[in-house]
Amino acid sequence: MSKRFVETSLFDDPWFMSLSNPAKLFWVFLFTKCDHAGIVQRNEQLFTFYLGGVDIPSLYEEIGERVVQLDDTYLFLPGFIPFQYPNGLHPESKVHASVIAILTRHGLWDDDKECVKEEYCKGYLRVKEGLAKGYDRVSEGLAKGCQTLKDKNKNKNKDKDKNKSKGKDSKPVIAPPYKEITEEWNRLAGTSGLARVVVWNTERKRMLAARWREEWFRENWRAIFREVHNNEWCRETQVGITHVLRPKNALRYYEASQVSRPRKARLGERVNPKYSPGEVFQ
Repeated sequence: MSKRFVETSLFDDPWFMSLSNPAKLFWVFLFTKCDHAGIVQRNEQLFTFYLGGVDIPSLYEEIGERVVQLDDTYLFLPGFIPFQYPNGLHPESKVHASVIAILTRHGLWDDDKECVKEEYCKGYLRVKEGLAKGYDRVSEGLAKGCQTLKDKNKNKNKDKDKNKSKGKDSKPVIAPPYKEITEEWNRLAGTSGLARVVVWNTERKRMLAARWREEWFRENWRAIFREVHNNEWCRETQVGITHVLRPKNALRYYEASQVSRPRKARLGERVNPKYSPGEVFQ
C-alpha cells in the first residue's frame, strides 16, 4: 500500500475551509487515489459511487486550478510534485525516474527545465519561481527551499568555473566546436530517437563551455554521447543535450563509457573463435 505526505494544517487552510463538504471529500479522494506522479484515472462513475449522488462537474469548478483535466481519461494534480518531492526529481533515484517516465508519457515533463511543463499548470504553479499559488505557508516554504538549492548549485558551478580561469598558469579558453557537436548529437539522435539539437541558447552555451574546460570531456565527448544514446532510461524519457551537459550527469556517462563490456556474439558466431566446441582450455 502506497503512502504519501499530508499537511497537518490542511483543515485550517482557508482554501480548503471554503470548499463544500462534497468538494472537500473529493479533494482528499483525489490526492490519496492518484499515483506517485499525481495522476489519477478519470472515472465519474467511480467518483459518484464513493462520494454519493453529487454533481462531479461542479466539484471540478469548485476545486479549480488544483486539478488539471488532461483528457477524457486522466486528471493531474499540479501541486502534488512540489509537495511530495520538495527537493525536486532526480533521475538517479529509481522512484524519481519512474515519476519522470510517467510525466513524460503524459506529455507533462519539460526535460530542459527538469520540471512539469508550465502550460499544464495553468498559472497554479509558477515554475521558474517555484511558487505554488494557494498553498500559502506550506508550499511557499517548500518552493523557497527548492529555489535556494537550485541557486546554490548554480553559484557553486560559477565559482568552480571562476577558480579554473584564475591564476598565472591558467590555460587559454578553448572554444567548443558547436557545429561538430551538433552534427554528432543529431546523427545519433536519428537512431536513438532522442531530442535533436536545434538551438544553442545562452544556458546551453554556458554549460558546454564549462564542460569543455575539462580535458576528460574534450577527449571523450563522442563516447559520452554514444553512452547516452544507448542508455535505456535516456531513450525512455527522451532526454536532451542539456541533461548531458550538467556536471554530475556528464561525469556519470563518461565513467559508464569507460567500463569495458563483453561484446555479444552474433548469431552463428562462437564467443571465442580461437577454440573449437568441446576443446579443453589449458
